[in-house]
Amino acid sequence: MGQAATLPQSQVQAAQFPVSTQPLDLSVLGVPGSVTSGKPPARPTSPPASVRPGQVPRGAAASVCFKTGLAHLEQNQLPDALSCFDEGFLALAKDQSRGADIKAQATICAQYKIAVTLLQEIGRLQRVQGPSAISAKDEMARLSRHLGSLPLLAKHRINCIRTAIKRNMEVQNYAYSKQMLDLLLSKAPPSKQDELRSLIDMCVQRGLSNKSIDPLEDPSQFCCCHIKPPVNYWI
Repeated sequence: MGQAATLPQSQVQAAQFPVSTQPLDLSVLGVPGSVTSGKPPARPTSPPASVRPGQVPRGAAASVCFKTGLAHLEQNQLPDALSCFDEGFLALAKDQSRGADIKAQATICAQYKIAVTLLQEIGRLQRVQGPSAISAKDEMARLSRHLGSLPLLAKHRINCIRTAIKRNMEVQNYAYSKQMLDLLLSKAPPSKQDELRSLIDMCVQRGLSNKSIDPLEDPSQFCCCHIKPPVNYWI
């Protein structure tokens, strides 16, 4: 990790993290409700409403593997989600061998594989106790910032940003947390706005500084080798 830094309020604006607001186009993998970039909407099958633990569609098409992986992710069955995304990569490799352009699909699968791996590592760090607990909290905050920067489907990204806010408020990174809260507030329905404004006020009252963030950190430029074991994925 980089050296911790507390930024004066006057420097917060200059140190803001890049935040993508572009919705993710998953139409290439047959996910309904995603951006289609002006293309006619396809008629994909919906992701399975629920999946059994261990249910991995071996040898299936990439779209089936991906949608099954999303269902596992939403049920917090993270190892199974990873296995599904790996199967999706194998299917895409077969498609590529037949001359298909698989870059868009592989990029999306890679983003979700990174997200699941980060969630697994955050879960592992939650169990750390004793003298290492403080550094584990800083590491969870760091990993959650990378998690919140991933261009996922809106419903998944909102959950990731909420995780990042929670983990970073725990380690007094209030400037970062306020920035993410402002982003959620700009998209939130009226029923959620009071809760978000209350958290924003808390960040302002406690001081808009970041106790454990390197000012040069860019969460969108995360190297997967920073997780042990490292993530193996390709685009």
